[in-house]
Amino acid sequence: MSIVGVTLVTAVRAACIAILAVGGAVEGARFLRSLRASVAGAYLWLTLLVFLFPSMLVGYHAAASRSAADAGWVKELHYSFLVLIRVSHLALLLVWLAPPVATFEGARAFTLMGRLPVLERWRWKVRGWLGGFWPIIAVVFMCAFQEFDLAACMNARSWTIALFDAQAGGLALTESLKLMLWPLAVEGLALGVLVFRVKTGMFASSGHRAEMPPHARPLACDLLATLPFFGVLYILLAGPLVTLRDGWLGLPALAENFALSGEVTNSFLLALVSSVAAWFLAFWAYGNRSKVVLLVLPGLMGGLIVSLGLLALFQIPPLHLLRSTPIPVVLA
Repeated sequence: MSIVGVTLVTAVRAACIAILAVGGAVEGARFLRSLRASVAGAYLWLTLLVFLFPSMLVGYHAAASRSAADAGWVKELHYSFLVLIRVSHLALLLVWLAPPVATFEGARAFTLMGRLPVLERWRWKVRGWLGGFWPIIAVVFMCAFQEFDLAACMNARSWTIALFDAQAGGLALTESLKLMLWPLAVEGLALGVLVFRVKTGMFASSGHRAEMPPHARPLACDLLATLPFFGVLYILLAGPLVTLRDGWLGLPALAENFALSGEVTNSFLLALVSSVAAWFLAFWAYGNRSKVVLLVLPGLMGGLIVSLGLLALFQIPPLHLLRSTPIPVVLA
């Protein structure tokens, strides 16, 4: 399949995942706010830890548990489900932190619509509630669209795998940059939605947060609300399975392989230096919307596009003198 086709497939899949994830996050947040603040807060911290859990471990577990006779569509559904439950945690955190999208009066008016047909209520719900979550949908879409680790482990159909294989297989950098234009155009549309809503003050609203009344909720709402919670259980189970069953067996090989140990050490030092630098940059940009957008937008483009862009940048004199130093990687 060409890069255009695989980009389209990835975009459609990511859009469906983003809408489902945000829908589940809205329902999950509504349920969490019905609990005690301490319980809800503890679960949100757990959600953050699960989102930061290495997806590569989940991918290894999924690849090992998947039968070799699986049909292509079964593999794609399995991969899509794993991406969905992963990004649903990010969606839950963003929905929880987002400003209110309705007033108490609006929520009260919505309760008076309880006897309307279900389709009519959903039409109003989409217009009045989902419209305020388009920036969150855009961010979740970007994460699902750029996913690489799970796709690599499961050999799923994704533009990230296609572009990485082409570049690693010896394709000229100029040709890789041409292929990158197609996914870059898709990401540009999502970023356009995000930037437009930020500039129009999406994150500047204030006031009391209105909650969706629990009356006459369709079964689909209850099923969506389980996505973040089921994802926590799955990843907490999959991680220890991989770590305890297979991970411990690799420790002797890690100790004996000096080259691999050096890579782990280099990765740790790189992460440490990059994290400290990112912290100072975030402190410098905090409170200034223009600086925040300047810093956030490149990262939202995804690691593959950023790395290819910097790879091309450091081919230009005199920056090519820094090509063999750690500076490009730290900057990325």
